[in-house]
Amino acid sequence: MSRFLWLVLYSMLAAASGNDQTVKFSMRNLCGEDIRVFWIGFDGKLVEQSALPTKNSSSVGINSYRSHRFVVTYNRGSDAEVKAHALQEGTQYQVGATNDIVTVEPGLILVRHDAAHRGLEACRLAVQKCDPRAGLPPPSPPPPTQAERSAVAGSSQMSAQCVQGHVADWIADRRGELDFEWTVYRNIK
Repeated sequence: MSRFLWLVLYSMLAAASGNDQTVKFSMRNLCGEDIRVFWIGFDGKLVEQSALPTKNSSSVGINSYRSHRFVVTYNRGSDAEVKAHALQEGTQYQVGATNDIVTVEPGLILVRHDAAHRGLEACRLAVQKCDPRAGLPPPSPPPPTQAERSAVAGSSQMSAQCVQGHVADWIADRRGELDFEWTVYRNIK
């Protein structure tokens, strides 16, 4: 009985704390030079996230919690200089609710690639595949005739079906990846 009470108490405490949601994310360095990634501790001190600086085109995987803050800075100077620069001029990142991939672009610009970003990218690519005019500025022709408007409406419906098909394929591919990851996880566990 006491074991059950401990379990209930632990569950209640975990539910009550707002920071108990574990999130994994990855920072990919695409800025052109070595960077350092620090967690900003609750006391304001910086905690290094990898033993060595993150080289260009490399990544650092981080296990953290929702709402934790990190700062990214260039690896220029001594350890004390890098930390001082990080606190004064580094680029900060706050962990969100999803497992993100964050790219560090030139100028220490951070770009979050979450599920919404990947979905929008899939839609953009589907539109490009289905409409060769996508991305081009619209021409300025004379107003269309009724026959031309009907043809465009039919073409738009076919394009929408094409985009829907490509996005459905993309989702199926992602589902396959997730199924594979789940199988590997279960086998390792």
